[in-house]
Amino acid sequence: MSHSLPVGRFKNSKFGSDDDIEAMARAFDKADGVKCIFSDPEIPYYIQFGSMSDMDKEFGISGGSFAVEGPQVAEFFEPAVQDIIDGVKDQCDRAKDGTPIKILLLVGGFARSEYLYRRLNDHFRTGDIVVFRPDATHLYKAVAEGAVSYYLDHYVTTRVARLSYGVMTRHLFNDKNPEHLDRESTKLTQANGKSYIPGIFDTILIKDTEVSEEMQFRHPHRFILTRGQFATWTSISTRLKCYRGRAATPPKWVDLEPGLFDDACTIQADMSHIKSSMKLQKNGTKLFYKLDLEMVIGLGLTELKAYATWQENGEEMRCVSLGGFILFYPPHRLNGDLELTRLLFTTES
Repeated sequence: MSHSLPVGRFKNSKFGSDDDIEAMARAFDKADGVKCIFSDPEIPYYIQFGSMSDMDKEFGISGGSFAVEGPQVAEFFEPAVQDIIDGVKDQCDRAKDGTPIKILLLVGGFARSEYLYRRLNDHFRTGDIVVFRPDATHLYKAVAEGAVSYYLDHYVTTRVARLSYGVMTRHLFNDKNPEHLDRESTKLTQANGKSYIPGIFDTILIKDTEVSEEMQFRHPHRFILTRGQFATWTSISTRLKCYRGRAATPPKWVDLEPGLFDDACTIQADMSHIKSSMKLQKNGTKLFYKLDLEMVIGLGLTELKAYATWQENGEEMRCVSLGGFILFYPPHRLNGDLELTRLLFTTES
């Protein structure tokens, strides 16, 4: 249940505090709450959030509970129902060799919802897909049991990338390239005196690629700095993006589908310790500094790994994104055990 319902409804009630609103939302979500028992949009349901002494009859609160009409509860479910339907349709469309999907398994806490089960069953019955919900009394344990099973058996050896991943980049301006000329108004001149066209999505990993646990995908990336920028420069930061469109291969130019590229995470690393080893570069009269690195993606385990690597005194260094955080490794070789020393950034997915 969205917090917006009780916030709007009970704003002027004596039960309109943040704590009361949070209690209402938790009561809706709990195992014996409306979220799980809701099954019939034609009748009202009662959310028990407080004690029997909690009363505010002007706002329909009696005995620590209030009623929500069935159609309104159904509205809470509809976005999730549609997302599941769309997800199943997408998997059916992408099934290899045209193999039909015949069974849909519902697991996890939300699978206990009778309304969800009925809606999906009614929808997919016409497509000859059977919705199956094993052991409805213990569905909430599915995630924990799956995690233990994966750790003990390591049954999954490869995964399939659900999205395409890459980074934003710019190419050297070419006045003979029609695509560059169409975007000449976006042209930028960098510290090396050269002009570039931005807005290019460089794909690192394409959707539907099978990825083993140890497989890595690398892509070069370059930072160019003026002497003024270099004087205050202490870190690198770049965003790993994902393409959510339906095309098998992402478009090269983001402006062709501007709303379908999202940030997957931001990778940032402290680079202050290597400034002394970076040499001033020259292009004609232009003086600048540059740093070449690689973006690396791994999808072999249960989470996305993304990190940047660079060469430092002949050794490969890296900062790592793992489990929702950007982690930084200090300057040591990567062929041995490394001690994690600093947390720098969080992902934005």
